[in-house]
Amino acid sequence: MLQKKMFLLIVFVISLTFSGFGVAQAEGDNDGGDDTEIPTDEPIAIELLKIREVILRASSFNQLKSLSLPVYVQADVRGEDMVVVVENYEGPLEVEIYGLSGSGSVGEVYSVSGSGVYGLDISQLTAGYYRIELHLGMTTYAGKFSIK
Repeated sequence: MLQKKMFLLIVFVISLTFSGFGVAQAEGDNDGGDDTEIPTDEPIAIELLKIREVILRASSFNQLKSLSLPVYVQADVRGEDMVVVVENYEGPLEVEIYGLSGSGSVGEVYSVSGSGVYGLDISQLTAGYYRIELHLGMTTYAGKFSIK
């Protein structure tokens, strides 16, 4: 019985040792590596979440065709521009960016015909945290990003 407890204790200590080592490496705390910042001219992807969607029935063949393909939406901060990529969508795209602490806002409306890349100048926004909302018809995607 004592040998079984001792064996379990050793296995437990070994598992803690290796799991702690893995966490430190994953977090980059003790790996001895260089913790440099990402240059601002490289794209910084924004995680977008679908926060609202209204599904409609197709009333024509073109609408049915567009409903069969999944809509792809991506937003990146590239220097002083917000770049939005939309695929498999037909209709208006409204981009809204506003500061979470009242630090400014910008917005623009585009007409998408199938797919496209749209740029929005965000150089006038001051340092802070911002929310982006992309309204594609009755579907809304949202994400957060910061400007330093």
